[in-house]
Amino acid sequence: MLERLFTSTTRIKILRLLMFNSDKWYYLRELARKIKTTPTYVKKELDNLTEAGFINKKRKGNLILFHINQDSPIFNELRELFIKSDYILFKQMYEKTAPDISNLTEFNYFFNFPEKLRKTKRGVSDEKE
Repeated sequence: MLERLFTSTTRIKILRLLMFNSDKWYYLRELARKIKTTPTYVKKELDNLTEAGFINKKRKGNLILFHINQDSPIFNELRELFIKSDYILFKQMYEKTAPDISNLTEFNYFFNFPEKLRKTKRGVSDEKE
């Protein structure tokens, strides 16, 4: 789904990894290995995302580390877009394997989670249970 919005699958993979691991800093080869893409493509997309303000970078010795920019004006919206996209994809896959899912309480709860668990900038639920 996001492939239609974003023109680069590498960019989507990088954003997804950094978005849902927002407490970690990654170096180029580590990112490339985790998303199973060549460092050349990863470097190109990291440069684009850094220039756009979605990613922060810092130097540590000989390494350049990358981290999602949680202060980006659209960080929360982008995060929700990824959550919803993953939710729709998972739901479609699940419906193919188990067409009658309306009676599964856990499943229904899971698929209502974007409305129930709005995430803050740090990815922690605003609601108390």
